[in-house]
Amino acid sequence: MLFINGRILSKTETGLKGTAQFSDSMLIQDNKIVAVGSHDEVAKTLGSDVEVRDLNQRVLLPGFIDGHMHLLLLGQSLRKLDLSRCTSLDDIQFCIRQYAAENPDIPTILCKG
Repeated sequence: MLFINGRILSKTETGLKGTAQFSDSMLIQDNKIVAVGSHDEVAKTLGSDVEVRDLNQRVLLPGFIDGHMHLLLLGQSLRKLDLSRCTSLDDIQFCIRQYAAENPDIPTILCKG
């Protein structure tokens, strides 16, 4: 089966500056991914009798990629005091003191940045 005209996730990098690379075609033969790349690249590996599916620019995540998210961690992260703009220990201490004064009912202050 040949998938064309899609956004097929073909490479990811992790970390804060992680990026994703997408290709537009993917060929599957005998239940295995045989080729991922541009339509011209994948067409070089085609057999004679291949079913073609147009993805209409939809995203396809190949099965060997564990596409999931940590919803709980995201929620916890959004509740943390963002210290990323602080440039010194004094800035950090000031921001935490100010946040504590504005939020006296919070028993524990969690920070990020």
